[in-house]
Amino acid sequence: MLTNETKSSELSPATEVLQRINLAKLLGDGEMTEMARAAGVSVPNVSKALRKKRPGNPFVIEAIRRAKESGAWEAQLALLSAEPTC
Repeated sequence: MLTNETKSSELSPATEVLQRINLAKLLGDGEMTEMARAAGVSVPNVSKALRKKRPGNPFVIEAIRRAKESGAWEAQLALLSAEPTC
């Protein structure tokens, strides 16, 4: 869990990458709604979970699975690792 006392150097590499990615933007149209309906919660609850990015959260796990399935996860990782051209 990322707290005010946690420094980025203390994070695992996977958690550090996760903190830099906006999971909601990696999902297709309506996928957050599908996740919310399947779990019986509201869309704002899913959105809040994705913003907090806690690695063990079921919504975060499902969002990553769906992003990997669509190819958006790999594309985002490639963009994060790309060298700046400026």
